[in-house]
This record gives sequence, structure tokens and C-alpha cells, in this order.
Amino acid sequence: MVAVPLGLNSYRRRGERNPEISLLNILLEKDPTNQVDGLVRYQRPALTPFAVVGTGPIRGVFRRQGVLGSLYLIISRSTLYKINASSAGIIVGAVGAIPGSDLVSIDGQSDRAIIVANGTAYSTDGSTITPVNMPGGVSVSSVTWIAGYFILTQAVSQRLFWLAPGDVDPDPLNFTSAENAPDNIVCGIRLLDELWVFGEQTTEVFQVTGNIDAPFMPIGGRLYERGCANKDTVYALDNTLFWVGNDLIAYRADTTPIRISDHSLEERLRNAGPNDLRAWAFELDGHTIYVVRAGAIGTWANDIENPTWSQFKSYGFETWRAHIGTQVSGDLVIAGDDSQGIVWRLDTTVSNDNGVQIEREVTGGLTVIGAPVPCKDFSVRVAVGWAPITGSAVDPLLQLRFSDDGGNTWSSWIEASLGRQGQYLTEVVWRQLGILAAPGRIFTVRMTDDALFRISFARVNEAVSI
Repeated sequence: MVAVPLGLNSYRRRGERNPEISLLNILLEKDPTNQVDGLVRYQRPALTPFAVVGTGPIRGVFRRQGVLGSLYLIISRSTLYKINASSAGIIVGAVGAIPGSDLVSIDGQSDRAIIVANGTAYSTDGSTITPVNMPGGVSVSSVTWIAGYFILTQAVSQRLFWLAPGDVDPDPLNFTSAENAPDNIVCGIRLLDELWVFGEQTTEVFQVTGNIDAPFMPIGGRLYERGCANKDTVYALDNTLFWVGNDLIAYRADTTPIRISDHSLEERLRNAGPNDLRAWAFELDGHTIYVVRAGAIGTWANDIENPTWSQFKSYGFETWRAHIGTQVSGDLVIAGDDSQGIVWRLDTTVSNDNGVQIEREVTGGLTVIGAPVPCKDFSVRVAVGWAPITGSAVDPLLQLRFSDDGGNTWSSWIEASLGRQGQYLTEVVWRQLGILAAPGRIFTVRMTDDALFRISFARVNEAVSI
């Protein structure tokens, strides 16, 4: 068998002018039934509507069990909405104004949530909104809740104020400072029983002391010489933290920050710039996914289980419309739309985004050294015979194109059928594809039809002769 190695990442390096590897709207998973490379490639979760909330864009999405009766808090454009979702249906109600256009920071306890937007902290009980009176009227950059305390970080400073249980506003004396390094605080966030304070150049970890006069203090030896590029990239999930550092490298928290990005993503993050980044994370089907959006350039998702970066796109856009989100429960993940007032639910059971096609694409390639050889056929092992069980396409088609000059020019797309329902022995093969010559050939397999997509491996010159 001549196997065609399929891409493991979405990868492009403009400076090196290497061929681009496309892994579009695809996740990877280990597959013991695949004896070629041991992997299966399948579609990212689809987007189905959860609720329509205002006019959008969605600036904040929050729900935590036990906070305000487990309400969903959604900031759409300049209004805070609450959603009560139960077996009786979904009820959306407006609470009040949250001015600004930035992405917000939200956290809460049983009877109160605090929202930070445009430098101001707002307190809500789910029915009303009241500004939090900060000492000296200082600007706030983020909020987090830990061990009964709200932590409000002061913008462009080293200070963080706390609200003790029962406090409405911070006492002017209830603050501490991240002083182990001279940089300003970007944001603070809870990780388990620790408070992580991200600065512009460094990160400092605090512990809860139990002392009501000094409830937080730095942990010795937990100052990291790596800061945060943007507060909107920090996300806690799966007992760890993810963020984009001040060096525009994506990290995961450990005993020291672990680099999880590759050179391709880092090039794109640099092109977007630190002020135009945002990220969030979710868990689904045993995968922990950290999603980074680099401005208008694109959206990339890192699968921690199988360390790969795949590009996520909504059809007709360079980016994924689900630009922020939150993990609600084990199998319920919701996300906010980047332009409309739609709250999406991530759905693994359908093959379209609310009726709009999803483009799924995988690149593979062969290097040719020596004399040219015929390319009699190119075949793939994919899911066949399942339509229209998972979508609307009755006879879905898979498309193929190829390039013999490193991806600078391409053939036209050629189609092959995935078979109608029950045609489980359908062979997906393209024949008489010319000559394979040095330096080699790149193949791209694409599917846009509303049907199940799964690809295990690809081969050349091994299909059954006809």
C-alpha cells in the first residue's frame, strides 16, 4: 500500500514559502481500527441555535451552577439579559444596560454576579444592575471570585481590590499588590484554590490565607517570567489555565507555563497583534479544545488530547462565528455570535451550522524522488452509505484537487460519491490522475454537503481495478 500522509495541523509559514497544510473544521482522535496512522479525522461541532438574545454581537456568556439560581447571563450589544432554561422552555428577559463594546469579564456567587465592562464593574442580582463604587473611581480590568471573595483588578496598576463576604463596594484599604515585578496587572482568575494574577510581563500566583485582614498573599517561587498579551485570551477549564502570552505564544498552566502553540499559529497571532485576540475553551466528547481567534485573520482550535491546531471557520467567513463561550455542563456548551444576537449550542449530532454548510478540508501529500510514475488512482477511507441519516444530502459528494508545484496552482475540483443510504461498500476513488513527478503532489480532500464526514486514511495506486 502507498499511503498518503494526511495533515495533522493547519500549518502555514509565509516567510518560509512552504506548502500550506489545511486542516479545516476538523478534529483528530486516536482510532485503533486505523492501521495506517492510528487516527480518525472528523468534523468539529456544529452550531445550532440555543437562544436569540438582543441584536448582538454577544459580548459575554456566563452560567455557573448555583450562581443566581443557575441563570444564564448574556451581554448582547449594550444590554444584560438573563435566560432561564428549563424543561418548560427558554425564557429571555432584559435586565439593564452594560455600556461599551468590549468583551466583558463575569463571575459570581449564589446571590450576586459582577460584570466588568469598559473599565466599570457592575453588580447584578439577576433583576437589577448597580455600578460598583471603586475607591477613587479607579478603572477595573477584570473580576474573579474565590473563597467567598470577589477580586477586582485595577487597570494600569499593580493593585487588586477584594470584596469580603457581605461587602457591597470595596473598602479603600482592602487591596493587595502584585509587586514581585514592576509590570501592570492585565487580569486575575481563579484556578482551583489559587488566584493567578497575569501581568504585562509576568504572572504571579496568590494563595488564600484565611486572614480577614490579608486574605491573599503571593506563593513563594510562583512568579513566572511570562505575562499575558490580552485578558480576553485567558480561560480556565479542565483544572488548568490557557492564555496567550506577552510573547504571542499560547500557553497552558503547569508547574511552569507550557507552550502549546506552533510557529504557524504564532505567526498569525503576530500578524493580528495583541489587542485583537480573544479565546475560550470547552470540553466535548473527551476532548479539551482551546479556541483562539486572531482578529479577522482566522480562528484556530487546539485539541489538548491530540496536540493539533485546526482552523475553524463558518461558511463565507474567515473566522468562526462562535467567538466566546462557556461550558455549561458535561455535554452542553454554549457560545456567543460575533455579530448577531444568537447564542449557539455546540452540537455533535448534525452536519451543518443552522442550515448553513460546513466546509471540511484535509490536506495530504507525497514526495517524489527519482523518475515520474503514473497516478492511476487516489482513494480514501471515509464514512460511506450513511446519508441522509446525519444530514439532508441524499447522495453526498466528496471533492478532490491536487497540486504539483507546492500549492501554487491547483487542478479543478473532481467529485466522487459517498453512496446513498445503505451503500456501505461504496469505494471512494478518483482515477487517471496523470503523472506523479518531483517534487511531489499535494492532495486536498473537501466536503461541503450536509452529511457525516469522517476520513481515516488516503492511498494512491491501490484501488480495485475496473
